[in-house]
Amino acid sequence: MQRSPSFGFSDGFPEAEDWPIAPKQPPEIVFADRCRDGGPQGGTLQVGLSAPNGKVVYLFFDRFLGRLCLGWDEKDVNAAYIKKGSKLEFEAFGFLEAAVENARPYTKRSICMAGVEEALAEARVYSSLPLR
Repeated sequence: MQRSPSFGFSDGFPEAEDWPIAPKQPPEIVFADRCRDGGPQGGTLQVGLSAPNGKVVYLFFDRFLGRLCLGWDEKDVNAAYIKKGSKLEFEAFGFLEAAVENARPYTKRSICMAGVEEALAEARVYSSLPLR
């Protein structure tokens, strides 16, 4: 992983180009929560995608720019920005968007699930993907 410039953090994050564990298909959000850690985005939004063997792949939207990252949060030793233009970026957005779209009705109504939709739209600004 390469180091990227710092965006609100003392020494920046590395950039990831591949999954640590690939999420299972069809993608399913098993965890979504917003931390009360401040920042212009209203706090870090953490999301967990189901992975094989009962594991979870954690992603988060950083609290400063809202950029999509791998890891639990900015303090995670394995935290990394998702590299712009990478296959991982394309897949991560696709998996999260599909998981939101295919979520059960009671899950879709949750505040955090609505937060995931909003965060995805905001994160597209910092990605190589077209805006919607």
